[in-house]
Amino acid sequence: RTRAPRKATVHTVFLFFLPPAAAMNCATPQALDALQGRAAPTFPAMVERPSFIHPPRHPPPPDRTIYGTSWDNHIETAHFTIQWWSDSVSESQARASAEALEMGWQAFIEEQGWKPPVSSDSHYIWVLLDPDLGSTTGYTTEYVDSNYPEGLPVIYLNPTTLRDFGEPFYTSLCVHELMHAIQYGTRDYSWADDSSDTENWYWEASATHASELADPSVDGHQYASAWYADQPHLRYDSYVGSHQYGMFVFNAWLDEHHGAGTMQAVWTQAESMSGTPWPDIIEATTGSTAAQSWAGFTHAYGNEQMEESDLYGPVTTEGALEDGSQGRLDQLGTHYWTV
Repeated sequence: RTRAPRKATVHTVFLFFLPPAAAMNCATPQALDALQGRAAPTFPAMVERPSFIHPPRHPPPPDRTIYGTSWDNHIETAHFTIQWWSDSVSESQARASAEALEMGWQAFIEEQGWKPPVSSDSHYIWVLLDPDLGSTTGYTTEYVDSNYPEGLPVIYLNPTTLRDFGEPFYTSLCVHELMHAIQYGTRDYSWADDSSDTENWYWEASATHASELADPSVDGHQYASAWYADQPHLRYDSYVGSHQYGMFVFNAWLDEHHGAGTMQAVWTQAESMSGTPWPDIIEATTGSTAAQSWAGFTHAYGNEQMEESDLYGPVTTEGALEDGSQGRLDQLGTHYWTV
């Protein structure tokens, strides 16, 4: 796509539409931990299947059907069943969810060739609108039974965020959670060490970048770049200050530097490398060492050379570089200096 040249005041423009700092709060990493039995679930539904979601009593018909029994309030699209039980949820919120999810499906599955979520060949993907999630904007979990031993993905969305943060944010949230449903069917979410962050950070960094892949014209996620740019010194898989969402900018760089579809190629590579840390998977995919990738990424970000630099937060620097300047960093963290 063609973009106008950037101007010196672009960062002021960026701050104008910046949503609240804690807007995105996806609980899918907590669901991953709960499904592994490593932590208590944040919400019971992360591991306890709602009674309405159950194996059908009859084989599915030639067309998609609902896997279970519907709540009273529901709408179906080509690939999703959007369901809710609270009177505070409106049909317009359900329609907005449906439109965003189908847009994501068209982009991810039909156009880009991502692996479809488990069960989607014969059943609608369950999407539950839950206004009682509090500060959690949504999460995606999976339920295991004899029909789907690999796990049936179920998406939970907080519809109040449509009102609170606006349509661009909500569109990004919906496709974010759809990407999680795709991830469940692509990657075994085990990890090799004691830190779940080593695995989970890239799920969030990828699902956030998925907003750009779904529709580049919807700018509802770029504000999250500040969660990297304000604290670039942190370890690559840190969760401090929502750093994991901000790391979507690394995926943006991968797709810009190595070509469109590179993040998707990383996930394809990850399918056969269960338990392997993501930097090693990225090395296997790109042919570059993790150090080389971070050097290229941080150079492009710090010097505002990325395609959407005008929408990203300015990076925090250590000041002017002087002889003898020193710094100590965790793995793949970065100190930016002005020269």
